[in-house]
Amino acid sequence: GRHDHPRRDGRAAGARRGPGGGGGGGGGGGNSLQLSVFHTVFFEDQILARPGVPVFDRLNGSAAGNAGGRPEHQVQVEGGYNRGALGLRLTANWQSSTFVAGGTTGTGDLYFSDLTTANLRLFANLGQMQSLTRATPLFTNTRLTLLVNNVMNQRQTVRDANGATPLRLQPGFVDPQGRVIRLELRKQF
Repeated sequence: GRHDHPRRDGRAAGARRGPGGGGGGGGGGGNSLQLSVFHTVFFEDQILARPGVPVFDRLNGSAAGNAGGRPEHQVQVEGGYNRGALGLRLTANWQSSTFVAGGTTGTGDLYFSDLTTANLRLFANLGQMQSLTRATPLFTNTRLTLLVNNVMNQRQTVRDANGATPLRLQPGFVDPQGRVIRLELRKQF
């Protein structure tokens, strides 16, 4: 017959590493790290509704919805780490402050603060934990996820020329949820 001889990694050529093979690929046995950062700078953002009317310059005082004007800078960070059946994902967004000229309260310009938000997701693929699924087969094809949106409970603040916040732009009206924590258990049959 055939002779198994050692390879460079110390295993015999015919050796197997249990179900799923080496564990570095799609079976979830490997580790991965991902990070991306995007910085967007708006140099111009103008809208012409029709010829003969003023141009809406969203970078210089024209409104772009309830969030004020167009922020000149936006930064998005996304990162993730997986180790076997466990994983973590973090997303964070920042936008620079803006203003709306004239405001709607009769008290002059409205100033919108910069805003930073972060979302966190932790998960465990319970079905990939062999000791757990052997003890409790119900956990096969099951995932447990903890989600925290707006981790720091940040909300944009709005001030008029007098330093007051107009009622319709109070943080509780613009972002009534704030931080949201959710626990999910998903089972595929």
